[in-house]
Amino acid sequence: MSAKPKAGTIEVFDGVYITPVKQSKYLQIYFRHKNRTYRKSAKTADVDLAKKAAHSFYKEVLSNPSLQTKKVPFAECADRYLNSIKHEAKHQYHKETYERHFLPFFGKFSTVANLTEADVPDYMDYRRNKGTKPPTPSTLNRENVVLRQLLKYSERAGLIKRAPSVPHLSEKSTKNRRPHFTRDEYRILLKTARSRIGEAQRDKLLHRQIDNRRLIYDAVIFLANSGLRVGELHALTWRDVDWNNGDLRLPGIGKVRSTRTVILKGAAVNALRRIQKRRLAQHGGTQAAIANELVVSLPDGTPVKSFKKAFGSLLQATQIATPANGIKHSLTSLRHTYATFAITNKQKRVPKSGLAKQMGTSQKMIEQHYGHEEVDDFRDLLN
Repeated sequence: MSAKPKAGTIEVFDGVYITPVKQSKYLQIYFRHKNRTYRKSAKTADVDLAKKAAHSFYKEVLSNPSLQTKKVPFAECADRYLNSIKHEAKHQYHKETYERHFLPFFGKFSTVANLTEADVPDYMDYRRNKGTKPPTPSTLNRENVVLRQLLKYSERAGLIKRAPSVPHLSEKSTKNRRPHFTRDEYRILLKTARSRIGEAQRDKLLHRQIDNRRLIYDAVIFLANSGLRVGELHALTWRDVDWNNGDLRLPGIGKVRSTRTVILKGAAVNALRRIQKRRLAQHGGTQAAIANELVVSLPDGTPVKSFKKAFGSLLQATQIATPANGIKHSLTSLRHTYATFAITNKQKRVPKSGLAKQMGTSQKMIEQHYGHEEVDDFRDLLN
């Protein structure tokens, strides 16, 4: 010890001590190992018994690596994980999932190292009984991806010896999935969006909503003609746009952390140009001057973090019926719309292998979640 030993401190052997503690009748064991301090009550005031306890505790620490793991609360571990992915598209969803579901249950753990395999089933029971309606297996699987990645991060960071396994639930009993827009519904969606822009231009009380309504109109067109995830759209910057080829270059965005090329349809490129034109009109600069800005922003450069409210208002104005399965349309429905149109286009069908690469997913996911085609869509090939 570099500091002067406390009065009454006894060195049991090199670097291991027993020492009296104020307001306690027991002696305390104290030593350092691998730059970490270990303290534990000897549970006795007898010096000889305390020395034996010190020997046992020291051997236990050296033989049990989990005791050598730095004590970091679950909440702090989560903060570190979220900070490590702050520039990725998934950050917002992972942050919301952690705050809404994980923190209320796992926040009680003073150190993430204490998590065991038994705690995950306990969490799953808590999650199923949390609300009035149990979550579907597909919902739990999406959330469990976040938990699995958080725990794996804690293992890589040395905060836990071994990350508990997180199950993947069977979705065979869950037939409901996010709906797509039919071609007629998509036309109604765009027509209504244009009408709402005109309404805001004519009504002085709605004038301040013009920029928001223009942005949601272009966002709808862009998503339906690119197949991007909503989170990927919100993470997109102008430097990711290859104007020469009409492509996007997405480094590290999405579920797979690798560069991905997204080929845009002409309508998506035009939507980007309109958004950029409005921004440059207020900025007064060039494309290069705003290269690092987020695409999903108002003309003054203010990023729009969520379209949930704006799209909800637009959808309500269309009066498009909720599908029979009871799952309402959302912005994610436009990704499903993109996939369905690509598969069922009679003049130019896109193979599912190519569609999977374009959308940054697997052919299996295309089949399970995005393929809304019916046999009639292939009549021209079958008859």
